[in-house]
Amino acid sequence: MEQCPTIDNLHNHPAEVVDQLRRLLVGGVSARQDFSRKDFYDVEHADRAFFIHLSPLTGKVILLATWPLLSSPFISFEQVPLVV
Repeated sequence: MEQCPTIDNLHNHPAEVVDQLRRLLVGGVSARQDFSRKDFYDVEHADRAFFIHLSPLTGKVILLATWPLLSSPFISFEQVPLVV
């Protein structure tokens, strides 16, 4: 996005999460289109994912959901407790 987008935070996510999304959108993060819903996208960054709707009428970004991403899908054996 070329300009600072207006983000509607319908579920009152923390301000720092909304700010992170805004920075990502302004910086040109890639988004994956939800093919089952028009104008809905998944945005992922290093530690967080966002589910957004881009309104074709107003141009606003609507933050619908967000969740933390795991840093690695694998756990090291040092982190697994010994089971006896």
